Parts: sequence; structure tokens; C-alpha cells
Amino acid sequence: MDGGNPYSPLFEMRDVSFVFPDGHVVFESLNIRFPDHQLITIHGPSGSGKSTLLRLIARLLAPASGDIIYRGISSREMDPLQWRKEIRYIQQAPVVPDSSVRSFLVFGLTMMKKHIPPDSVLYRSMRRLFDEEISLDTSARNLSIGQQQRLALLRAAITDPAVLLFDESTSALDSVAERKVEEWILDMQVNEGKNILVATHRNLLRDTDCIGYRIEQATIRREP
Repeated sequence: MDGGNPYSPLFEMRDVSFVFPDGHVVFESLNIRFPDHQLITIHGPSGSGKSTLLRLIARLLAPASGDIIYRGISSREMDPLQWRKEIRYIQQAPVVPDSSVRSFLVFGLTMMKKHIPPDSVLYRSMRRLFDEEISLDTSARNLSIGQQQRLALLRAAITDPAVLLFDESTSALDSVAERKVEEWILDMQVNEGKNILVATHRNLLRDTDCIGYRIEQATIRREP
């Protein structure tokens, strides 16, 4: 898809409802638009529905009713595989196989049959998020949770999707590492034109020029 109409929303939720199998209602007839070409944060306490919202947008969950529109196209009209190529979801706790850091980073590119960058490019990408030196030959499974989280962020970005959905993806980081992630996110949005939605209950990106939303009691409102 192209870059979208700057005056139309990136995503629109139309009468979206979602209920867990145990009967817990997360959203009921939710209607909201998220603007295109913006950095968006979604705040709220644990269990408020932040992850559910992103997973609905990523089509990892299906709404009980309603529709999700991406740049004017209904989720019913786009092939799920194409949708997920355009929109990449990164969960809080990444699933890390017993493989090298190199293999972990390029897995998405391999599956999509895209060009695999040389090691020098991969190391340069890693230096944007890591102060510590990590060999590409290191087992990714042996890294700390915080290191694995940052690798998962890089792996998603390397595939060059149109939209990135970060779901509490810095929960295991200290303030210094989290600040590097903040700078990286801002750089991608400003200089690469990425659409990024970040769900967090922390203060990530609070002091930046982003558009904030808050989820509470099954409703979403834009923050002042």
C-alpha cells in the first residue's frame, strides 16, 4: 500500500466489541480513529485492554462484532498475511528460539524472502539500542529478557512494515536502556515516516510530541 491519505485515519474501529471466553467484556461498540503519520501512545493500568486493542489491530484476535479499517480498507477485504506484513505486532515477552542472534534478527526477512543484510548492517542496527557488545553468533536464548526485548524490536523494524505495534515492549528495561529505545522510536517516526503505536503503563514517550490515548473501564479517550 502507499503512504495513505494524510487526512484519513490510519486505523478506525467501527462498533468493535470483544469478549473473552469467560464472559469478560473488554470493549463494547468501540468507535475511535487513530490518525495517520503519527506517533501514538496508549496508556492505562494493567488489564485495561491495551494489549487486546493492539492484538485486535494486528488481527491476532477477532472482534465479536464490528470492523477494523486500515487506511480505508476493511479487515474483511485484505488478506490476513498481507495485513500482517504491513502491520507488525511486538509482544511484551518475545518468544526466543535456541538460535543465534543473527538468525533471530533476520528470521522475518528469511520468511518473506527478502534480502539479508550483511553483518556490518546488523551490528550497526544493534548499536542503536545496545551499549553492550553482543556477538551475532551468541545464542539469543541466553540473553537477558531486556536484551531479548530489544532484539525483538529490531527484528520487527528490519522487515520494514508500514506500522509497528509495540506492546509493553520495554517492560524489562532500566531507564538508560529505555531512553535509547525512546530515541530510536522517535528517529523512526520522524526520519523514516513510520507509524508507531506504543502501549505502556510506564512513562515511555511522555515528554515527547506524540498523541496519547488512555484506556479505562472499556473506553478509550484522547489525553489532553
